Amino acid sequence: MATNPESEKNAYTSAYLALKSGRYDEASLAFKMLLLSYPQGEYADQAHYWLGESYFAQQKMDDAIEAFNNVANNYPNSAKHPAALLKLASAYQESNRKGDAKAVLQRLIKQHPESNAAEQARSRLKAINTEH
Repeated sequence: MATNPESEKNAYTSAYLALKSGRYDEASLAFKMLLLSYPQGEYADQAHYWLGESYFAQQKMDDAIEAFNNVANNYPNSAKHPAALLKLASAYQESNRKGDAKAVLQRLIKQHPESNAAEQARSRLKAINTEH
């Protein structure tokens, strides 16, 4: 299928604006449609990330985990990679999966030691470890 960069960008922008306006159902559907139409598109990593954010906002943690995992495992060079790991850890914490959350936070610190996300991960790890 030939890709149309202009339509892909328009679809991404529309989905992103729905998310930022708090229309999470509309946003998650729009990001899913974007990923169906452009699975290897220029915005695929961003679309998976924001899909995760829209699910997270709706408290659909299993779906959020799946979307953030997609970025974490398939887009290691994405600008969204550190943020996806951080949100993945948050989704695991929300799902009472502290062991998974700790593992993801440790991975984030190891893979992106100088990032702002790693700073947050370090303090979250401390918080998780002091809960016991």
